[in-house]
Amino acid sequence: MTDTSSKPLNAVLSDALTHLIQNWKTTVSGFLTISMTTTATLLPLGIVTPEHTVWLEVVQGLCKGYLSLIQKDGQGPNQ
Repeated sequence: MTDTSSKPLNAVLSDALTHLIQNWKTTVSGFLTISMTTTATLLPLGIVTPEHTVWLEVVQGLCKGYLSLIQKDGQGPNQ
C-alpha cells in the first residue's frame, strides 16, 4: 500500500480508478459473490419467490463461471 497522505485527492482517485480498470474482473466477481449471498438471504425473508431465487442464482452462477474463464487465475496450470 502506498502512502496517500502526500498525494492530492485527484491523484489518489486517479490511482484508484486505474486499479479498478486493470482489475475489473476481480471486482465484478466480488460483486457477483455479494449479490449471490444477498439473493439467498432474501428468500427466507419473503422478499423474492423461490422461483426467482433459483433463476437469480443460476444467472449469477453462470456469470461467475464465464468470468472465471477469462480471469488469469482461472486458466489452469498452463498459464
